[in-house]
Amino acid sequence: MTNGRIISRYLLKEALFSFFAVLTVLLLILLGGVFVKLLGKVAEGSIDASLLFPLLFWGSLNSITTLLAVSLFLGMLLTLGRLYKDSEIYALRASGVGDRQLLRPFILLGISVAVLLVLLAFWLGPQAERNINQLRNEAAAKLDLGGVTPGRFMTLPGQDAVIFAESLNSDTHKLNNIFIFYQTEEALRVISARSADQIEGAKEGERFLELQDGQMFMGLPGDEQFTHVSYKKNGVRLADTGSNGPSGEIEMLSFKALWESSEPSHKAELHWRLSFPISALVLTLLALPMSYSTPRQGRFGKLALAILIYIVYANLLGLGKTWIESGAVPIWLGLWWVHFMLFAMAMYLLLLQNKTLSRWFRSIANT
Repeated sequence: MTNGRIISRYLLKEALFSFFAVLTVLLLILLGGVFVKLLGKVAEGSIDASLLFPLLFWGSLNSITTLLAVSLFLGMLLTLGRLYKDSEIYALRASGVGDRQLLRPFILLGISVAVLLVLLAFWLGPQAERNINQLRNEAAAKLDLGGVTPGRFMTLPGQDAVIFAESLNSDTHKLNNIFIFYQTEEALRVISARSADQIEGAKEGERFLELQDGQMFMGLPGDEQFTHVSYKKNGVRLADTGSNGPSGEIEMLSFKALWESSEPSHKAELHWRLSFPISALVLTLLALPMSYSTPRQGRFGKLALAILIYIVYANLLGLGKTWIESGAVPIWLGLWWVHFMLFAMAMYLLLLQNKTLSRWFRSIANT
């Protein structure tokens, strides 16, 4: 009994090491691109630097939800592939270790990851989306004048315009000697002002950039007829932030709201979230027969095929979600047909691989 626990712990340790190694690599690749984009927005003044790491943190939770199943799949393939390559599987079986004892640590790991994905998909994921939405609203709710770099041209948030500030008053947080450039098909408009400050409008989320002591020029480049207006006080309306629009609202809904809703888009989101834990279980079963190899085949012999199968699986899930939203697939069918295809494939390979499944079932029945 003690030897069995030692073997189980050893197999679980090997599987966890490969799983976390693959997850770390994929997460670094994915978050690296997101981090560079956020840094670019901080540099141009679109978001405050203080929001960089909160946005990255909550965004990483959504990335982990997406990457857990594929990391588990590839991690198991690498672990079992090494055990086959080094003939450890054959040595364990020759020592009297049965298939049930060999497969149990991997199945327990798959179930554990599936439970974690349930929490991520139905609780932490929506909470992360709500926090990201709140942070984006905070970033859009103000033009961060303190983040404007004097002497640099920057995009005016929410508008097709460019703003240039000569200096910034650190005490009053007002811009000094600014220029705003609007380019449209009809005309070019240039607004200058000695100082500018942000003020709130009468409506919620309505904001204006209040300009003082300036001039406005409007006309077409190359045309001698330019309109010139001098003013003491002027206002430039900024993008409204009272609502973030429909984007992201479904992702923020709870499981109860999705379950009780009759909207096809909500049901599609429900099936999509369920696909994360289900895919972890299906890919666990698929990894067991796919990892089988002879010592001469090598550890990475079937890795390319496994990646191709996962890509097809993920794309079918995405296609199925679109079909649910459009009504092409009935809601009761959902994405179950995609999971069944991969499950049937896993069962077939298990039966084909030296009758592993039948031996496993007999060992379970005898206990």
